[in-house]
Formats: sequence, C-alpha cells, structure tokens
Amino acid sequence: MSDPAVRFAYIYRYTTAHANIVFDAIINNDQLKEIFDQENIKIACVGGGPGSDLLGIYKYVLAIDNAPSMMFYLLDREDAWSESWSEVDLMTKSSLSSSTTFRHIDVCDKESWQVHKKFLNSDLFTFVYFFSEIFSSRKEATGFFQNLFKNAKKQARFLYIDFIDSDIDQWFDSLTAEASLKTVWAGSPTFQLSNDEDKEALGKYYTKFDNPKLKASLSVRVMEK
Repeated sequence: MSDPAVRFAYIYRYTTAHANIVFDAIINNDQLKEIFDQENIKIACVGGGPGSDLLGIYKYVLAIDNAPSMMFYLLDREDAWSESWSEVDLMTKSSLSSSTTFRHIDVCDKESWQVHKKFLNSDLFTFVYFFSEIFSSRKEATGFFQNLFKNAKKQARFLYIDFIDSDIDQWFDSLTAEASLKTVWAGSPTFQLSNDEDKEALGKYYTKFDNPKLKASLSVRVMEK
C-alpha cells in the first residue's frame, strides 16, 4: 500500500468501521477496560499501519475519566503508513497524552522482527484483520507469533478480531494454546456502525464514493498471558 491513493481508499472504506469494532470490543469487556485503569500503558498494534486499532482505542479513552498516558507501537511492513499517523499525537495532545512509534516489521521475515524487542513489554497487543491478511504465509509468520506470545509480559492482554473463518481461527487458537494463553472471551458478534457516527467529516468524499463499511460478522478473541 505504498500508493497514497490506495491508502486513502483503505482508510475511507474500512478504518472507521474497524476502529469502532475495536471500541466495541473494549467497552464490552472488563478485562480490556481494566488495562486503561493504569497510569501508563503500552499498546502494540500488530499489522496496525491502517490505524484501526489506534483510533478505536482513542475513541474509548476519550469517553472515560482519567485517561492513561499511552505509548503506541504501530508494527507494519509498509513504511508509508507512518505518513498517515505521523501527526496524530499533535492532533490529540489537548485531550490525550500519547505517543506513536512506527516500527517496520515484516512478520514473515525473521531478520525484520527479531531486532525489535521493546514492543514485547506492551500491556495490550491487537490484531485487527491481520491474521487473515497473512494466512497464506502462515508458515513463515508462525515464528513471529511464537516469539511474541512467549516473550510478552505476564498479564498482557491480546485482542484478536477477524473474519469468521474456522481455518484462521484454528491457526490463532493453536498458537495461543501452544503458549498457554488464557481465553478471557471468545465469540462471533455482529457489528453495525451506529447512525450517530459523524459523516460530515468525510466532506465531499461521502457523496463521491460509496458508503464506508457499515456492518460485519466477526470472530473475536480476548486472551491473557
């Protein structure tokens, strides 16, 4: 997605809905909400270049009292995504204390990810439609997740959101079972974007293009180490 037009299309079509899915997952799960009771937290968004994870978490913390100070690691193999979120900290600094660090990581390339270790100390790891994206390369990617689940700190939480697909779910479940992660919640909810969501921010693009994604059937897992 190095082409700016392709990145814009993805953000327009999917990011808003996916961000709201993340928001819904957090607000409906006590173990995820508990993370944000801390004063300082670290969040690793694996495959998080499109920003869905980041924006969904922002939406949640803007709705609570005493929002924590947050450090985000956006992990993606496409460097160009960093341009999309390079100034988000400046835009939110009046209401949130956060910092965003982009890390070039290709989970299918061990030389790419084995040098990065700081993100492993995160309190929350998110995988939003990422396992389906790399499913065809699961053999090459398995080592990354084995390393992540093994070296993540105790009581770290993991949020998995993806299409309903038994093969993808089975891959994720086998990896987390191998690492002895605890299943906090698992289900297949249906998502519908609220009519209250502000569409005016889309400006002329809302009339020029089709509607962004409005609903989805999901596979969701919340895990704890």
